[in-house]
Amino acid sequence: MIICTGCGTKNQDDARECSSCGRKLQSLWAVQQAQNGGLPPGPLDLDALGRSAMGPNGKFSVEPRPDRIEGGVWETLAPHERPPDPQAARLMRNAAEIWTYAIVLVASAVIMVVTQDWRFLAGGLVMAAGLAWARGI
Repeated sequence: MIICTGCGTKNQDDARECSSCGRKLQSLWAVQQAQNGGLPPGPLDLDALGRSAMGPNGKFSVEPRPDRIEGGVWETLAPHERPPDPQAARLMRNAAEIWTYAIVLVASAVIMVVTQDWRFLAGGLVMAAGLAWARGI
């Protein structure tokens, strides 16, 4: 008996899904293999992966099959081109400008501390405030 992890209903060993809730059941084969130390080594099934094992010249080759590449998941996951948002570009320019003012003020403060002269900070403050006021920030 396999017990459903979703609702707790007992199901037959060969059942693939729960008879009560319809949830997929863990197969007994996978449980036994895991308890015995894992799955036995076996050949890689390249056909299941959509690849062929033999190339056109009879030598081993792993090339994608063209019929399996077109469409499908790739078209769903492919990024879509869209034009840049003008609002976002304007916000980025404003943020860069504000950071420039902040860097000027911090540099002025550092120079003021090093030289022990307050005029550098006052000059930087007046310049940053004047530019911000003129730009409307």
